[in-house]
This record gives sequence, C-alpha cells and structure tokens, in this order.
Amino acid sequence: STSLSVPGSPWGAQVTFDGAISNAAGELCFFYGQPLRPVMARNKELLDGWIPVVHYSFRDASVFYSAESFAASLDENPASDLVVFVRLEAVNLGDTPATATLAAGLRYSGGDHRFERLRARPFSPDWTYEMSDNILFRDNAAVLYYPAGLRKEAVPDVAYMGPFKGRDQYIMDLTPAGVTRLQRLLAPGERFTLDYKIPPEPVSRSMESRLDHINSATHDEYREKIVKFWSALLSRGAELSLSEKKVMDAHRSSLMYPWQAIWPKDDYWVQGVNRFQYRGFWLRDGAYIALANELWGHHDIARRTLEHYHLYQKEDGLFYSYKGQLDGFGQALHTLGMHAILTNDREWAESVYHHFPPAVEWLRKARAEDPMHIMPATTVRDNEFITGHYTGHNFWALLGLRTAIRMARMTGHDEDAAAFTREYEDYNRTFLDKLTEVFGTNGPMFPGLDTEEGQDWGNLIGLWPAEVLDPADPRVAATLRKMRSEKYQEGLMTYMGRMHHYLTVKAAQNFVVRGEQEEALRDFYSILLHMGSTNEMFEWQAVPWGDRDVSGNFPPHGWGAAMFNLLLRNMIVREAGGDGGLKPRELHLFSVLSPEWTRPGDVVKLDRAPTD
Repeated sequence: STSLSVPGSPWGAQVTFDGAISNAAGELCFFYGQPLRPVMARNKELLDGWIPVVHYSFRDASVFYSAESFAASLDENPASDLVVFVRLEAVNLGDTPATATLAAGLRYSGGDHRFERLRARPFSPDWTYEMSDNILFRDNAAVLYYPAGLRKEAVPDVAYMGPFKGRDQYIMDLTPAGVTRLQRLLAPGERFTLDYKIPPEPVSRSMESRLDHINSATHDEYREKIVKFWSALLSRGAELSLSEKKVMDAHRSSLMYPWQAIWPKDDYWVQGVNRFQYRGFWLRDGAYIALANELWGHHDIARRTLEHYHLYQKEDGLFYSYKGQLDGFGQALHTLGMHAILTNDREWAESVYHHFPPAVEWLRKARAEDPMHIMPATTVRDNEFITGHYTGHNFWALLGLRTAIRMARMTGHDEDAAAFTREYEDYNRTFLDKLTEVFGTNGPMFPGLDTEEGQDWGNLIGLWPAEVLDPADPRVAATLRKMRSEKYQEGLMTYMGRMHHYLTVKAAQNFVVRGEQEEALRDFYSILLHMGSTNEMFEWQAVPWGDRDVSGNFPPHGWGAAMFNLLLRNMIVREAGGDGGLKPRELHLFSVLSPEWTRPGDVVKLDRAPTD
C-alpha cells in the first residue's frame, strides 16, 4: 500500500494494495468490464518516480484502463480540506471498436489490509444514501463527488430510484454504495475519462460553501498545483544526481513519505512514521527522521518537527516519549543539537540550550545510582525486547552527551562544557570497560549487557551514529559476522525470524564506516529490491521466502525511508573523526559507490550538502 497526504495535514488516505482509495469518509473502489469485476492493481507508480500522484493500469482485451489519484489542500493550507482526486480512463488500443465499462462506488471498507482507524465514524446499516446529479450523500453529508450523466445504481446492478436506507439494500461494510457506471463503445484510439473527488471526511449538507468549494475544484488544476508543491519542496534541499533511476526514485520518495507523515497537534508539527498505525510520536523514530531531513538540507522541516521536543523532557531532566525507552535521552539531545550544528544557528542553540544542563544532571545522578555506573537498566517490549542494561541506550547517551558539549561551547557556556566533558570522559571509560568485561576484546556484542537474549538493534550503532567505537574494533567485526551467518534472509536482517527492512540499514552503516564497500552494497541493493512498487519501505512481519504479507504493518514506513536516505547520504558524504566530536571532524567523500553509477561518462554529484 501507499499513502496520499501533504505535510501538516490532519488527514490522509491509504491507497490499498488492490487499488482502492481509503480515507475517513470511506473507501472508493473500482470495477471494470461486463459483468463488473473488481480492480486488482498491486503494482503502482509515482509521478516522475517520487511525486505522490499514484498511477496504475490494467488491460481487458483491447481496452486499456488506468487510474490516477493524488491529495491536495484546496487553499494551500495543509490544515484545510485535503481532497483526494481520482481520474479513471479507458482507451481502445485495438484496431476495431470495443466496449469499455468503468464503475466506482463508496463502501465503508474492503476489510482486507485496510487501516480501519482512518474512519470518522463506525459503520451503520441504517445510514441513508442519496445520489444527486454529482454528489453521494450519506446521512446528509457528502462523501463522494462523481461525474454527472453516468448511470446511477444504489448498489451494483440495482438502479438508483431515490434515497434509501442501507438496510433496505442489504448494505454491509464492504458493499459498494452510490455506484456510478459508464459503458461506451469506443472506436480505435478513442478514450474517455471520469473524475472523482473524496472529501477528507463527510461534509454536512448545511456547509454549502464548503460543498461548493470542493465541487468547483478540478483534477487538472490541482494536479498542476500539487506537482509544483512537491517539486518546490524537494528543490529547497541538497540535490543528488546519479545515473541509476531506481536509486534516485527511492531517495526522493524516501524524503516524501516522512513529510506526508507530519500532522498538526496544538500549534506544533508532529513527526509520525506514517498516516496509518504509526500516527504517534516516538523520539527513537523522530531522531532518525529529523536527522535525515537535516543531512539532506531540509532544515526548515526538521526545525518545525523539533519545536515540540521540550514536551518530552520530564521534571528531572530525562527525555523520553514512552516510559522505559531510555534511548530517547541521547536521541533528543543529539537531534536538538544537530539542528544548531548543521545550520550554525546560534539563536536556535541558545533557545534550546536550557534543556541540556538538567538532562546531563539527570544522567550524572542516574549513573551514580546504577550498579554498573552506566545508563540504568530498563524493560522495553520493543526493539531489543529485553530487560536489563541496553548496549544501544549507552551508545545514544554518549552521543547525546558529546552533543551537549558542543552545544555548550557553541553558546559560550564554557563551565558547562568543562563539566560535561569530565562526565563524558568518565562515562566513556566506564562503559568501554564494561563492554570489555562482558564481550571481551573480540565480541560479538549483544543487545544487552546482562543477557545474550534479545534482538539486535542498538548494539549495531557503535560506529554510526554513536562513534563510540573504532571502525577496526574486533567486536564490531564479530557482531557483523554473527548477524551475517545467523540473521540474514533474502539479503535482509531478520527480527524474531521475520525480515526487517530498515534494521538492515543499521548493519549496512557499519560496512560503510569500515570501508567494506561490497558488503555495504549487498545490503543497499537488498533494501532497494524489497521496496514496493512506489518505493515504499515496510517494517517487518514478512516471512523469508514467503508471500510478502506484512500483516497489519502497513507501508509506507517513514522511519525506514529516513534510514535509507541516511545510508545513501553516508555512502556519498560522511562525517567522522577522533572521539566523535571532541576533536576536529573528518569529511569522507564517496565511501561507497556502485558500479551502476561509475561507468564511463557517469556523474555522481551532490550539491548544497550540509555537513557539520
């Protein structure tokens, strides 16, 4: 599946695996041929490979059918009506006349792999339906706009005779209602188009101006607007140019999908993971997505999504979005600081600096009370899925603490910088000693310091982004060997025995930093290979060598998209150096290049790339 939305909109739509359009008002589904058959369109395309104008096509004898859909705010305010526009088309490609039939109707839900929480209200068999010349009303609220002049049917093959109750036509949640149909004999080369519009949620009949506004909006006008909108958004950042189209499409799509997953809450922009089950905020996801925006030059978007981070700092100074997720401590400090560091925005640095001293004080006290004198033990039934001291939580905390040092220096808080540095040096030494005590000098490293159980996760970030370990550390090599031999299936890392798309990126970043280009490219192309037809990433659940079903874990996955772009960016330009920030940084160019981009005459170019 894929999604339709714009940054900052409270609404969005799911383009289901079979080609229906599902939003709060219901689900627009399509039929073709005689007798009517439901459309099944698993393969889809994005306009220019990345713009969220979704297109798919199918053929019935000599008649070629296609569907195009996109979402646009009618007044360019993302918080206003987000209408989904749909255009169906039929063309006769044969050399003799042929009959084309297209139909569409609105049902509550197709049920199969739909995200039901999109709905504005639960299904009722007692809804009243009325079809005007071009609007379907359900309980006196507009739920669908359709072309005038079509055959109208209450349900498929039952002519519409006037307003009716759903119960009278045996309408269930998956029954198409308010069906419109066109059957026409087409001469060779002849075509016809049908335009539909779905409001973001049912619009009351009493809201005449709003109804008229949607009614007057045309497909062509708003298609042009939305293409300009997305193109302008992309152009504000760094510009990548290389010769492999799939990589370019995946890169741009992987910027677009997290942007679609931003919605408003109070006066803030909240970064979610997608419009479906991950409509929530996690520091662990948000940190990667914000960093991807920063490193690809989209600082304005990153900043807007950072403005609510202060809500997640507790009275004692600790940052977390969900209880027990202590990786959020380092992630919040690093993310807030990186915006200032990458933009050299001292005003921003000074405006957020007051969050850093209490956070470092929380860490100092927590370490003092912990028996290992590191990040406290916790239980999180996610990611590593263990109880104890998390290897990755310490990597993140050390990175956050180094960022605090840099922020203190940037804002002229020299005494804080000195105190933070002392804390860092003691913590770093204590943690590295504990790593040696637990894992020896040759590894491998496990997700936790108290157990060999759990899922590989934060134990993979010691080289990047944490930069706590040396690239040549034998424990890193041993961890990678163990994963390669025990966890990989179909070229992807697995999690609890199922393929995990973006977890593979964590491993691949190690190969990039270690200069193992071929291994990095193996992972890179496996990630590309497992993307959907609209370059969407999934999270996990798919059984290796199985049917590709990710259950209720609906793509596109914005965290995965951000992880892909962080990998691609580091392959081309990457910071490193010393102890990860306390010493001058290094800039590594073209750490990993694909043979597909480096044939005679090829160019790999990255313009306006921000670095620290």
